[in-house]
Amino acid sequence: EQSAWNNSEDQSLPSAMPSLEKLYNIVDATSGSVLYYSLVKTGLLVWMLKAKQGLVYFHATNGAVSEAVHKQICQFLLLLKNRSLLYETEARNIPKRLKKPMSDKLYKSPWTSHLSCKNSKATCGLPEDGMETELWKQMYLLLLGPLNELLDDVQEGSDILIVPDQYLIQIPFANLPDTKNKTLGERFWVTLAPSLFAVEVVANLTEDFKQKIESRLPLDVKSGAVPTMTMLQHMGGSQQELNGLQKVGLMDSVSHLVHCTSTNTLVASSPYVILPFKQVFGKSRSLVVGSPHFPSALSLWGRVWKPWGPLIGAQKEVIKVAEYLQTEAIMGEQATKKRVLSELPQLTVVHIATYGSWEEGVLLFTPHPPPAAGELVDERSYLLTIPEILELKL
Repeated sequence: EQSAWNNSEDQSLPSAMPSLEKLYNIVDATSGSVLYYSLVKTGLLVWMLKAKQGLVYFHATNGAVSEAVHKQICQFLLLLKNRSLLYETEARNIPKRLKKPMSDKLYKSPWTSHLSCKNSKATCGLPEDGMETELWKQMYLLLLGPLNELLDDVQEGSDILIVPDQYLIQIPFANLPDTKNKTLGERFWVTLAPSLFAVEVVANLTEDFKQKIESRLPLDVKSGAVPTMTMLQHMGGSQQELNGLQKVGLMDSVSHLVHCTSTNTLVASSPYVILPFKQVFGKSRSLVVGSPHFPSALSLWGRVWKPWGPLIGAQKEVIKVAEYLQTEAIMGEQATKKRVLSELPQLTVVHIATYGSWEEGVLLFTPHPPPAAGELVDERSYLLTIPEILELKL
């Protein structure tokens, strides 16, 4: 347990920098282009990398306009926070850890990140109503404008992996419209990731899981011995839909090279039509948990913190998601850290709506065992960390 939980030291100190070779190896394993963004004191830095090619483009905004760059990003984020329905939600963030003072002897990088929106309400004003559309386009020009010609050479429908740091992670890159009002998401499959190393971990886990699933496919399905109609019926398509495919002569286009989804649902493919299938869900495969219960104050980062009330929005969220996944929502006193850790290895779909911190990499659940009346809740009983998750065999 000690290896998965270590709060005795400030974990915000930077670890050893990865080698360039390591980064390129990760990029080579991706199927598309990688865009890396960094927000620093001098402005914005952008890298574009491609598999087998490495770094193909680098862009840095002019230092003379760094203040304007930060203000533009700040104003856009303020717009999202105050006017976008996509960002209207309850506060689920927890207090930040108090940082230890850095020694003057430690090396300070000239590229130190600049937290430009810390006091955004005081430094940036909301745009007028008629300026909102223009602000979205300006954000596209700032972040993707320098890459326009390179993106034009990328085949539409290709994968674009974006790794933004600091406040840029809050920007909906896929929804940014270009000068022709076409969004990035309409042109490419856009994925956001916190780091390239997170992509490597997920890719390795996905490949292992894919091999396990494919080994479970029935031999008659893999060999093509099952009639196409029977296979599509097994996938869950309605008879009316399948009869329609047969009438228009598309049955012969169906490939028997099927694969399984994460919930062990068989899916076939065709170059001309999206084939109907019904995703298999249920209590044995999915977990929907949220809105934990905290009976007393919590010990958090060496301080006392009391959550500011029940997460009403999280309750509504998990109830609706559980309905979609044909399972039950785990909330309140039942939403314990112990339960989540014990069930995670057996599940394929997990939805969580709770307090947390993306900076610290933690999620909060109902304490277990329950504290005595008036007792301060220890962190280990309710705080789920990334190392604890990585120790599980998922």
